[in-house]
This record gives sequence, C-alpha cells and structure tokens, in this order.
Amino acid sequence: KLGFYKVAKYYYYPGWWEPGPVLHFFVNLDAWKKLPKEYQEILKTAAAKANLQMMVDYDFKNPPALKRLLSKGVKLRKYPLDILKAAEKEAFDLYEELAAKDKFYKKVYDDWKAFRGDINRWFGTAELAMSQYLFAKL
Repeated sequence: KLGFYKVAKYYYYPGWWEPGPVLHFFVNLDAWKKLPKEYQEILKTAAAKANLQMMVDYDFKNPPALKRLLSKGVKLRKYPLDILKAAEKEAFDLYEELAAKDKFYKKVYDDWKAFRGDINRWFGTAELAMSQYLFAKL
C-alpha cells in the first residue's frame, strides 16, 4: 500500500526483538492510587483493549501485507545469526548504559529483563514447539 517494494527489493527477517511487541502502560503509582476505582478500571480496560487490538492488527494485517510484497517481487532474506546477535548486543549494551545512569530506568529495566526471561522460557516451551511442528508442514 505504501510502495515500499519500489525502493526495497528485500524483506529481512526476523527482527531480533520478536516474537512480538508488548505494549506498556506506565503511570505514577501515587497518582494511580488517588484515582477513583472506576477510573482505574477504565484505564485498565483501555490498555487491555489497545494491546489486544495491536495483536489482532499484527496477526490479521501482516500476512496479506507479506503476500503483497512477494507479489511485487520482493525477496525474503533471513538475517544471519551473527547479525541478530550483534543487534541484540548493541541494544542491551545501550540499555545497560542507560540503567547505570538512571536508577528509575534501572528499576524498570531490571523488572522488564526478568519478565522477558520468563516469557521467553514460556515461548520456547509452548510457542516454539508448535511453530516448528506447523511450519514443517508448509
């Protein structure tokens, strides 16, 4: 739809940040506690809806977008493992540098890293095995 195929004849995958995005809703805890319960519920519901809508859009819109790119002659190219590792290293080096300078950033970052480790273990257990099974049949 945007004509990227006119200027980019290759589609590189995967993004090293996959398996997918996570939306975050940050709020000052003291301010949160001052909100009426119904406002808290409204914000929780809106955040959940935004996350769900993003995932629906991601899963629904990307397959036909990929088909359109391929139909225009775009070639798929898988990133080599060394490039993915280098991208991840650079990103995490930056995160560590930022965490060393800002204790609030460090707290959020440390919590995020712990969550990421847990979720990646889960994806490796549940999602990866099913994906390998399904994709082997393609």
